Amino acid sequence: MYVDETTSRVFSSDADFLAPSLPSGAASNVVELEASPKRLVVPSDKSWVEELRDKLGELVKLPLNWDGYDGLPVSFDVAYFSVAVLNHLYRDGIPCPDIVPGSDGSMQIEWHLGGYDIELHVLGIYEIDAWRKNRATGAQDEVEISNDLTLVAGWMRDLLHALHANDDKQLGGQSGYAAG
Repeated sequence: MYVDETTSRVFSSDADFLAPSLPSGAASNVVELEASPKRLVVPSDKSWVEELRDKLGELVKLPLNWDGYDGLPVSFDVAYFSVAVLNHLYRDGIPCPDIVPGSDGSMQIEWHLGGYDIELHVLGIYEIDAWRKNRATGAQDEVEISNDLTLVAGWMRDLLHALHANDDKQLGGQSGYAAG
């Protein structure tokens, strides 16, 4: 991992999803997340990163006791890791998730749409409690994840298919989307 005094990058050989490949000329596709004393730098060719940059910056700068119950700001490590996770899970057509700080410095990433509830509780680097509910069937999945996001990536594909199916119904079958 490359780190200097002012910048750390989300490029690590520790796990494939933490090592996104950047296109040539990527300097123009970089977003910085301010976090004292460092800045988090991530590829910004994905719309979620742009939408979440300011929110993540706010969460890492929360004051101590932000919730009136000794709440801690979201840790830089949690924000750093969360961006890498979101970069891996990104799917065109799925809206930006909601992000909620935990009072222990953790963060929850949530989607509640398309008949699904997906929640990722990021406790630390390589520490995620993931939960999904299919509201139509009532089926639920819960799993602890370290560095293999394959299952959650499948959940995101399911969510994307559900969103496209809803779009297709609203357009009277004219969207042209074919699941598969």
